[in-house]
Amino acid sequence: MSPRHRVSAALLALTCGALAACSSSPQPPPAAQLPANTVNSPDKVPVIVNAVEPERALLPADIGDDYGTRIGSLIYRGLVRYDAKGRLVNEVAEEIATINSTFYRVKIRKGWVFGNGEPVTAASFVDAWNFAADPANKQLHADAFSSIAGFRTLRGLNEPAVPPAGGKVEPTPTTSTTKPSVNPTRHTQRASASASPTSTPSPSGPQDDPAGPPSGALVGLAVVDELEFTIRLAAPDSTFTDRLAQLPFSPLPSAALKDPTAFATAPVGNGPYQLSGGWLAGKEVRLIPNASYSGGEPARNGGLTFRFFPDPSGTYPALTSGRLDVLDSMPVTALDRYKGDLGFRASNQAVGVTTSLVFPVTRPEWTGEEGRYTRQAISRAIDRKALAEGIYAGTRAPANDLASPVVAGYSNDMCGDDCRHDPHAARTELNRVAQPMRSLEIAYGADSGGRPVVEALCSAITSAVGITCVPHPVPRQAALERAAALHQITIPMLTTRRMTHPDLSGFLSPRFMAGSSENLSGYSGPTAQTLLAKAAATTDVEQRTKVYQEAEKAILHDMPEIPLWYVNATVGRGERIQPLKIDVFGLPIYTEMARP
Repeated sequence: MSPRHRVSAALLALTCGALAACSSSPQPPPAAQLPANTVNSPDKVPVIVNAVEPERALLPADIGDDYGTRIGSLIYRGLVRYDAKGRLVNEVAEEIATINSTFYRVKIRKGWVFGNGEPVTAASFVDAWNFAADPANKQLHADAFSSIAGFRTLRGLNEPAVPPAGGKVEPTPTTSTTKPSVNPTRHTQRASASASPTSTPSPSGPQDDPAGPPSGALVGLAVVDELEFTIRLAAPDSTFTDRLAQLPFSPLPSAALKDPTAFATAPVGNGPYQLSGGWLAGKEVRLIPNASYSGGEPARNGGLTFRFFPDPSGTYPALTSGRLDVLDSMPVTALDRYKGDLGFRASNQAVGVTTSLVFPVTRPEWTGEEGRYTRQAISRAIDRKALAEGIYAGTRAPANDLASPVVAGYSNDMCGDDCRHDPHAARTELNRVAQPMRSLEIAYGADSGGRPVVEALCSAITSAVGITCVPHPVPRQAALERAAALHQITIPMLTTRRMTHPDLSGFLSPRFMAGSSENLSGYSGPTAQTLLAKAAATTDVEQRTKVYQEAEKAILHDMPEIPLWYVNATVGRGERIQPLKIDVFGLPIYTEMARP
């Protein structure tokens, strides 16, 4: 058999040398005392919720797993946030203004402070973003800042010229703050004072300090004064403000830049909660309300305890026995009975989450037309409806789109016949391959509870097209996905993804833009890349959605991922917890969890 069509588990680079998940957990930070007058609930007993232990320490741009992101989003807060219905609202920002989707002027609210009492200033944002973007700091989500002018130069790539609103190419601003990792003392270079804080944003941005930016800084960032800074992008991006709600765009206090390693194990943020009692490795993370929080989502409970479950099958017994107050995702083993057991304390809600099969399309066996024919054959071998109704007890719906039905632009027929169960068509597709593969492994995270699903997928594939398929478990789903982003995975993997913001771009851009830290397949199809960039630059919402749909058609033609299911939020609460709200992203509103 040709090496092109042979996939071996030996090629799956998931050794402890490759994955940080095999290393020891971060050291627990010191204990903190409960601040006075912080609890809005009469009950100061914390709400106990399920979690998988975060695999990395808690720096905003370096968190790479779902529960680490949840915890980080409660400790830190950025310029904007999304409410439960997916509407973008200001948080630290007082105003974000732009006239051309290239130059942005940001004013932040006065009075915000970090948990240690340090004021949140414009420099708190600019220094944090520069730190994250600097390749010397090796932040996992440095690419979040890739649209800001100077990012490509900072990373040793060619930087495109930046056209302002009038179309004429002008020099990009060259002011920013000092590289935090080199000089942690705040010594901020400023935009010209001629840029009035109340003026309409100039298409070209403020006049630059002739000294230019320090090394390691983004030229597109400039501090105007204590409460104002400007952002200049390398190209127009109408979705940029939407992305500012993401965790990597959070501000950081000066202590984070003086000693990032120490800070990450005992972070101090500006969010509704702060760490209490430290990170108890292998057990739990405890949060208490942050008395200094100034935003719109104050804690309405006595705190949160994120209890770690390495095996999701243990979460449902913990809920029903009272050892858990809230379970945010039912294990497969409980899906057929949790609604009957819990009654009105159970939820099953459509949200912005999808499950797909991701292929390493840069590997020889998956490249070219023959690789695409094989992926199409596998897709048509899968009976999505039968698995959704069987294994998932109706809490999933068969997917024919890379996005979920909760966003505008979703289509129930985007993938067409390529996502419909048809064993005969699957065999026909595979027969187009000169030397079809005879065996296949599908990777999944053991801590995600994916084994019964992957076993069912493998059974369907083997039955339909004769490929011997076996599951390949990996201890940590987050580690598996991070290895995939580093192109260390050689076999397909099962993954469930949450939209980054409630729009088609929130499903497409992170997963399929070349170079994205969330692009697990390594996909870089040129037609899709052009259309994704065109959509981002389109300011008219209706037209932008149409361009994203064109991009999705191009992606599905290449099929680096096979859409499988739209995932519902399956949440349960204990008898001692009031009714819960679940947001459009599929997350419970942690700040509103409360006891009667």
